[in-house]
Amino acid sequence: MYKAFLIFALTVGLAGCEAPKSRKIDWDALTGSRADATITLGYTYNPQAPQHETSDKQALEIAKNRCSNWGYPEAEPFGKSTKQCVQKDGKICVQMSVTRIYQCLGRGNSTIPDAKQSKQ
Repeated sequence: MYKAFLIFALTVGLAGCEAPKSRKIDWDALTGSRADATITLGYTYNPQAPQHETSDKQALEIAKNRCSNWGYPEAEPFGKSTKQCVQKDGKICVQMSVTRIYQCLGRGNSTIPDAKQSKQ
């Protein structure tokens, strides 16, 4: 009886030691400049929470989509991602911001009106 209880207690105890599952965080388009042919993507997360997971493929697809609206056929990351703590609780960062700039590639479509032309 004692042996069965011990096995049960160990099983229940070890189940609680399961590694935390990572959370998927989506990239968002934050800013863009047709003149510079750049798109800035980003996301925020709590660095104190269990691990998070992002998709570089998703980020590239968002950037390509935005660039294609300006007539550019491709996009690629322009440098590395930057991280910055945007909210602290005392000395502990509780809100981290990550941004990455993408460069649109190719020749932009000059037939797409820009803001200045559409106001005339």
